[in-house]
Amino acid sequence: MHFSRSKLGTTPAIRHGDFEKHPEAAMRWLGIWLDSNLSFRVHAEKWTAKSQAVAHHLRGLINTIHGPLPSAVRSAVRACVEPVLLYGIEVWYPGATRPRWDQPSKDRPSSIQHLLQRMNKAIVQSMRAVLPVWKTTPVAILHRESGMPPITQLLEARRYRFSARLKSLDEAHPLAKRTLPPRQPTYHQLIKRKYQAPTESSFRTRLRRTNELLAPCPRPALMQKCFGKGQDTPLQTAPKEESAEAFLQWVETVDPTTWIVYSDGSLSSEGAASYGFAIHQKGLSICDGLGRLGSAEESTAAVSNKARPLADCGGQPRNRKC
Repeated sequence: MHFSRSKLGTTPAIRHGDFEKHPEAAMRWLGIWLDSNLSFRVHAEKWTAKSQAVAHHLRGLINTIHGPLPSAVRSAVRACVEPVLLYGIEVWYPGATRPRWDQPSKDRPSSIQHLLQRMNKAIVQSMRAVLPVWKTTPVAILHRESGMPPITQLLEARRYRFSARLKSLDEAHPLAKRTLPPRQPTYHQLIKRKYQAPTESSFRTRLRRTNELLAPCPRPALMQKCFGKGQDTPLQTAPKEESAEAFLQWVETVDPTTWIVYSDGSLSSEGAASYGFAIHQKGLSICDGLGRLGSAEESTAAVSNKARPLADCGGQPRNRKC
């Protein structure tokens, strides 16, 4: 593969022993299709074709008379079509504008409308699969009724998401170092500036522009995990009778306006997890409930149980009524 900004007149081959390898029009690396000009046209076409195949299959399952619920098809589109269509956009999507090569301080249009039009076809097919409408329905109505935004908004949302991921990296991460702004060059007074080579490129790369979408924030510190050499002490060392007596003594010292939540989870022999909870205040039961989670772990039931009492009682921890 030969990379060049201009059109290559000749593409010489390489020899490895008795084999001669000719350069290809595009190559795939980690799911990203690279062409000689790095226009990513092949990448957009490949992944758009895969997403369109799924969209056509979903559309064949529904029509204006019968078919699955629109909410179920929309969930399938978000789970199967959008991730395939938007795969690798962090690498190639430059945004609505990009800086000029000759004048980096000025921006120009990205000139990727032909790629966006191809990707928009998959979105339109997906919306027609979600909604049981006729072919003459305007696209604007499809966006409104299906709840699916246009392709430009999907790309910008992924771009902002990638910017948030860049902000969450520690300072030692390779991508965090590449997002740093260029340092001011140092010039020698005895040498003309036109003869001094810049020490660092000041061009605003795609990664730097994505990082600038969100405001600067302190990066998290990468802390090394520390493991103790000793064994963990058990949560309960005293007998149950002593623990129950100590708990009853503690309850007497609690503020009367405080709620006390008792919760537990269990797992049946069939693999179904269930939970139960009770809320007491001043020795009186003010709220209780139970439920079943289906096939889940016992720990999942316990975690769900901790959030359920506040949801059942309006999320007010000091309210006396449920």
